[in-house]
Amino acid sequence: MQLVAMGDSLTLGRGDPDPAGGWIGWSRRLAGLLGIAADEVVNTGSEGATTAEVAAGQLAAVRQLRPDLVVINCGMNDAVQGTPLSTVRTALTDLFTWGTKAGALVLMPALPTPSAKLPVSTFRRRRMERWIAEFDDLLRADAARGLVVRVEVAPAEAESMWSDDGIHLNTAGHVRVATVLADTARRMSPTVAAAGGDTAS
Repeated sequence: MQLVAMGDSLTLGRGDPDPAGGWIGWSRRLAGLLGIAADEVVNTGSEGATTAEVAAGQLAAVRQLRPDLVVINCGMNDAVQGTPLSTVRTALTDLFTWGTKAGALVLMPALPTPSAKLPVSTFRRRRMERWIAEFDDLLRADAARGLVVRVEVAPAEAESMWSDDGIHLNTAGHVRVATVLADTARRMSPTVAAAGGDTAS
């Protein structure tokens, strides 16, 4: 079984350090939960990536693959920058359409409310929250079309799940995301449900 993880620094695993160096992150923890071998995990996550950059750059790297599970985790950099929703809509459609046509179960976590630790003004925070709400409308619409499964990871909004920078999840946050994604994947896919697994911690 193959997992493709696409997105920004959260997909890369930032905030969840590996004692051996680098990051663990939700993608490696998800693979462990689902019994996916390390060499069957393709993680294209990159620092600061916007949704359009994921679609333009990362998609090219995996387009020829036929994974069983695709998880796309991006959008917060767009929220910070205020990317036009029309640009985001096109990128999401490209990503979801590829995954669906490849025969994969496509999951995307809903964007969380910005952490209270995030050092931004009240005005900017409210603007980000409005943007995230509109982004979520797009995600829900594509989910209704059967292009993606929207995954709610609401408890990860708890302050204890965030790193001190208020931008990245900490280890507990990555564990939570991996656990919710694994539960959703098992429920939605017979292939995933039939696989083995370990624990996220």
